[in-house]
Order: sequence, then structure tokens, then C-alpha cells
Amino acid sequence: MKVLLILDGLCDVPAPQLGYKTPLQVAGSATLRDMRAHGAHGFFDTCPPGREPDSMGCILTLLGVEAQRIPDGRACLEAMALGLPVREGDLWLRVSLAAVSASGELLSAVGAGLSAEELCEAARLLRALEAGGCSYFPAGDYRGLVCLPGRAGWMGRLSLPLPHQNLGKPLAALLPRGREEAALLRGLIRKSGELLAPLAREDRRYLLLPWGGAVKGRLPAFMELHGLRAGGVCAAGIVRGICAAMEIDCPSLPGATADWDTDLAGKLRAARNMWDHDFLLLHLNGADECAHRRDPVGKARFLSRVERELLAPLYAALGAEDSLLVCGDHGTNSQTGRHERGAQPFWLRSPHRRGDLGTLPGTAAVGLLRGETLPPASIAHDETSREE
Repeated sequence: MKVLLILDGLCDVPAPQLGYKTPLQVAGSATLRDMRAHGAHGFFDTCPPGREPDSMGCILTLLGVEAQRIPDGRACLEAMALGLPVREGDLWLRVSLAAVSASGELLSAVGAGLSAEELCEAARLLRALEAGGCSYFPAGDYRGLVCLPGRAGWMGRLSLPLPHQNLGKPLAALLPRGREEAALLRGLIRKSGELLAPLAREDRRYLLLPWGGAVKGRLPAFMELHGLRAGGVCAAGIVRGICAAMEIDCPSLPGATADWDTDLAGKLRAARNMWDHDFLLLHLNGADECAHRRDPVGKARFLSRVERELLAPLYAALGAEDSLLVCGDHGTNSQTGRHERGAQPFWLRSPHRRGDLGTLPGTAAVGLLRGETLPPASIAHDETSREE
């Protein structure tokens, strides 16, 4: 078995709340230390050139998809994860449940201040959302999708800032600009705020912000790329969508939340149940979610749980010919809530490799698990996310 364990948003900056250590340094991991000492280690350059660091592009890179085959947006993949029909000619947008201060600044892109029950109520209220023939689909917690039928041609005309990369900025600077498409989306934003008015506080109100447009495309099947039968253990919508598009077996996981409270023991059981596959993608999203909430303490606690409840027992169960590769996809700064590019650390347990392997292209990850010849070392675009 060849296992790729991706800890989404792993790298971080030293946090004053943690005594100026990073969440990973505070959490510690005897398993990662052992993998470094007795296996191989290095860094992956995961972010496709010219793109913002996000899970879709970085994870597809780690799965061996070349930059030119990576879609421009991820909304269609998330729609596929929900089992929604994705048709030629339609435009799909991601939408985030945003909190806006009384003075008009973006406080949060993850519905900060709402309880789990209120997030469910928000999804119920938003069922009435319609503007210009578009349809809204809840995608869990603060996430949602909007389909604009027949408007795929808008893809190149829309400029939609990423909410989670613009915290603290005035809402007015983040609204769509332009002609017909901007007017429709501004109407959608305004209508969402009206529907969510019952959830407003004295210091904040809630609305949806659209971003991440996508149209239907095609990703290569994992078998086509690597000749391996692959399984996936994941709950995040984008990763389940990647699995659907790349024909990676991906069972439903009761208790998996794609957040800090996910059932890690259940994910470990699901991984062991897929040991008849050649390759396993195991994705954990909790560290990234904590960082988006600017919670380095929660991120450290989640990483400690990962070591105890999943990584250590998984490592102990590996056979002599099994390989395990642990890495991040991108950094997520828990002081700003933003994704960050840079070289991402990896730790490898394999019968084929030992020592420091330097910085490699992210597309080399699956080949590294297989013991293939290493590609030429790459130079990371930005060293800021380096962490061991």
C-alpha cells in the first residue's frame, strides 16, 4: 500500500498565543520525528505557477496533475462531490457565509459568531435565495455553491476577490464590478443579507460572498495517470470532488466533518478498510479550518489529536513494503487566516528512500511513494512556509 496523508494548511508562523512557536512545533509528533530520522524528508513545491495557493491546485499537483490540466476554479468539483448535475455552459461559483462589521469591514469568511445550530438555520433561510435565475446549494457549515445556468461565458469577465484572503478590508472593495454579471451578483449578495437578517448581531451582519468561478472540464483519471487503483478517505467537499473527477473510490464517512472535530479514529478504520487498493489518499482539513478562524491554539490541539488518534497507529500498522508520505498542501497563517505559498515539508517512510531529498516538484509525490527515479530538484518560489 502507498499512502499519501495530506494535512491541509499544515505550515504556519510562530504565534504569540503559543509562546512564539508554530502549531506544529507545539503539537509535536514522535511519528514525524521517527520518519525523518529513519526515512526520508524534504520539501514539495506544490503551488502551480501563477496561481494563488489553494487546496484544489496544490492537492491536484500532489496527485500528479500537471499545471496546464488543473481547472481555473473548484466550484464544479464541489458540485460533483454533492452529486449535483454539472452541465456544459453553466457557471458555478463558490459562496462563503461572511460576517461584516457594523462599520463595513469583512470580519470573517467562515460564519464566525454563529453556532452550529445557527449555521443550520442560515442554510434553511438561504433556500429562498434566487436572483437572475441562479440556484443556491448549501455545502455544509459556512460553504455553499451557486449555479448560473447558461452563463459559462461570464467566466473570463468576472473578478471576484477571495473572501478568506481579504479579511479586514471594506466590503465595498470586495463587491463584483462590471456590467450585467456584477449587477446580478450584487443583487444576490444583497438578497442573502436580507434573508440572513434574523441572525445579525449588534456588531455584525451576515451575507454571502461569491468567488471561485468554474465551468465544466475534465481531469485525468488516477488510473490513467499512474496505473494504480486508488481510494480516498476525506470529507472536504473539494477533495471528494477531486476523487469523483479522477475516479478515486471515496466512501461516505459518518462522523467526518472536514473540521477540527472530525472522527479521526473513524478515518483510520476507513483507511484500513481500503487496504486492498494500490494507493490511498488520506486528507485531513482541521488544521486549515482552525487557521482560517485565526485559532493557532485549536490548530495545535488538532495536530496533537492527529498524532495520537491516526498517524501513530497508522505508522505502526505499516508492513515492510508499505509506503507512507505525510505532507502539507499549502500553508495557512493562523494570525491572518490567509493561505500562503512556499515550500511544504514532507516526511516519507519507504523501503526505497532515505535522507534529505531537498525540494522536489509536488508532482513527484506519487512517484516518490512508488520508488521511482527522482526528478531534478526544483527551487521553491517562496521559502516563507518552510517548517519542520
